[in-house]
Amino acid sequence: MSLSRTSLLLGGLAVATVLAVPALQRSERGQAQTTSIHGPLVGASAAPTLVDARTLPTDGNHPRASRRRLYPAGQAELDRQKSIPEPATSLGGPQPSTTGPLAPTAGIGFDGIDDAQSSCGCLPPDGAIAVGPSRVVAAVNTAFKVWDKSGNLAAGYPKSLASLLNNPSCLANISDPFAEYDASADRFMLGALTYDSAFNSAVCVAVSQTGDPTAAWLVYGFTVATAKDLFDFPHATIGSDAIYVTGNQYQNGTTFIGARIYAYNKSQMYADTVATSVFVDVGNNAAGNLADTLTPARAVTVGSTAYFIAADDGACPCSNISLWKWSNPFGASSFTLQGGVSVMSYGQPPNAPQPGRHSGTIATNDAGNLGAYWYGGTVYGTHTVAVNPGAGNVAGVQWYQLGNVDGAPALLQQGIVATTGQYRFFPNLSVDSGGNMTIAYAYSSSTEYAGLRYTGRLASDPPGALQAEAVLKAGQQSVNGSRWGDYAGAALDTDGCTVWHFEEYARSGSLWGTWVGTMHASTCGGVPTPTATAITTPTPVPPTSTPTVTNTPTPTATSTLTPTATSTSTPTATNTPTATATATPTPVPPTSTPTVTNTPTPT
Repeated sequence: MSLSRTSLLLGGLAVATVLAVPALQRSERGQAQTTSIHGPLVGASAAPTLVDARTLPTDGNHPRASRRRLYPAGQAELDRQKSIPEPATSLGGPQPSTTGPLAPTAGIGFDGIDDAQSSCGCLPPDGAIAVGPSRVVAAVNTAFKVWDKSGNLAAGYPKSLASLLNNPSCLANISDPFAEYDASADRFMLGALTYDSAFNSAVCVAVSQTGDPTAAWLVYGFTVATAKDLFDFPHATIGSDAIYVTGNQYQNGTTFIGARIYAYNKSQMYADTVATSVFVDVGNNAAGNLADTLTPARAVTVGSTAYFIAADDGACPCSNISLWKWSNPFGASSFTLQGGVSVMSYGQPPNAPQPGRHSGTIATNDAGNLGAYWYGGTVYGTHTVAVNPGAGNVAGVQWYQLGNVDGAPALLQQGIVATTGQYRFFPNLSVDSGGNMTIAYAYSSSTEYAGLRYTGRLASDPPGALQAEAVLKAGQQSVNGSRWGDYAGAALDTDGCTVWHFEEYARSGSLWGTWVGTMHASTCGGVPTPTATAITTPTPVPPTSTPTVTNTPTPTATSTLTPTATSTSTPTATNTPTATATATPTPVPPTSTPTVTNTPTPT
């Protein structure tokens, strides 16, 4: 980042706070880094293009090569860290388990978008989902679909993202889609990173003109400054005043120069006028390392305020989660690093095994944060980590809840989902209106194809405890796992209780498939309490696009640490509950010793 760049961006600055340009230093990773916050600064303005989704063709085939998810210190360093035999985190044997009903139960589920429908034929799909009162929108690289809430596909879908993101400022290549529904305005938002062969970038964002995502959209293309700055791995959320988009900057597509956050003026975009933007270059995290992979917290109800979290992702083992706050980006702007909390130490997740003819592993990427959700003045987060459940490292899911987010953040609770020989990766989470958390993720092992599982906790559960785990969608075949997932989409329904999840799984006959599934906490909205039932190894079945619903079992109580296995009456491998025990820690205060969820493999 140069002085000439700063002087260019300062022209016409309309925000209240601009920090001095810090000197460039070298980080532990060997990259140039800014040691403090730089900005907010004025970003590009964008004029809308009106695109009517009803006129878009269904044939949008745009094949392209896959682009690797970039790690700030480089792939060689990530591979080295993944090969470390023992991270600092070890579960140290079985933990006490929570008994009782399954916190969330699965509802409707159906196939989403597969590689043949993806327009690009590339991998991985990534995954983004938005849910309104009657419609569900999901996107992958590089296509999108619209369904009703019964899983019935709208006529004429899938359609390519390239046909929707049709603005002169949008560039040729599309990746990393994001989506969200704005209940306050009854609008859908769908966007993606676009870039060219020289790694110039533009963030392209479409907002629906009404609450109907099959009708007209206003499409904006916001150029990323400066030239040849690849804005990798963007994630977005909608605040009261802005659409916030985070990303990692790679100069010339290779050299990591730091994380950035953009705020795009929401009211201007909804009004079909030229929209302005401001941005902040984040600088260091609370651990003193160059921050990367910030995730904006979804569902923030505080006016003109957004929160962002990031896991320290440098020379791991690591243990720091950082929190930032941005208030009034288009007024008396204030962007601050609130601080960090120490969580259970974690390493870079090892790649996951799979059975079958493909001998290769499934890529689990790095320990960067993958999901964030605001609830009641707290922020939840989750990511994939290396953990040793007792017989060597596996990839596990770590989650945490931060409190006092407007001051020095405090760790309220945390946990890790991990079992010997089983790998879990690419999680995302949501918290319903009753404070119940649901978390879903991919999984595989040497005997299990890559599918999806979920678990959760009721608001009344002890801190750090999760209830039984279940299968959301079983994998069906071995796959090319050289690129997988990257991230999963999650959304809370407008009913305040139903959580929607959208993620890649190993679909029979496809390079990859995606699954749309729902979960509902047993105490939210008066739904009958179900029983946790055992995992059964499913027989692979041909995929179907017909929506299926999981039967809700009758609750039974158990006082043992290992649930008694029972079978389900669901005729397919879809939504088969899992009887894996999870840890019940002793209730602890916010700053107490962390607890770990240990999910034993059923026999």
